[in-house]
Amino acid sequence: MSKQEDRRIVTVYTDGSCLKNGDDKVKAGAAAWFEDDETLNRAVRLPNRIPQNNNTAKMVGARIAIETAP
Repeated sequence: MSKQEDRRIVTVYTDGSCLKNGDDKVKAGAAAWFEDDETLNRAVRLPNRIPQNNNTAKMVGARIAIETAP
């Protein structure tokens, strides 16, 4: 099968959010959702070494989707 034949469109929804933005106790998370009951669905808490804000969380959600998509 050629690479062209192996291509398909995958729809994935991503998001990131942050609680207590601008506070010392800020916490952010991100997710990638493919469909109900899909084993590829992911949700993560951003590690403390990554800036904890909603913009970073949204980018992490997109990265999760790119790295996880078949």
